Amino acid sequence: MLTNPNIMEKTLKLLEAKLRRPIHITYISEHILKKDLEETRKIINSLVSDGFIVESETEKDYFRIK
Repeated sequence: MLTNPNIMEKTLKLLEAKLRRPIHITYISEHILKKDLEETRKIINSLVSDGFIVESETEKDYFRIK
């Protein structure tokens, strides 16, 4: 769902190394992507719908690589 393939590729590479374990969205936003929470949520939702990452089954707003 991310429109620019270069942005998607860079974002995936950045998240790939960090999301081996579930990480809360606020940490992803502040420390990994360095974007505001709203923009991070859009990116995360896009990656979830594309099947690249999943939300933790036990904790809300924790995400990991699929």
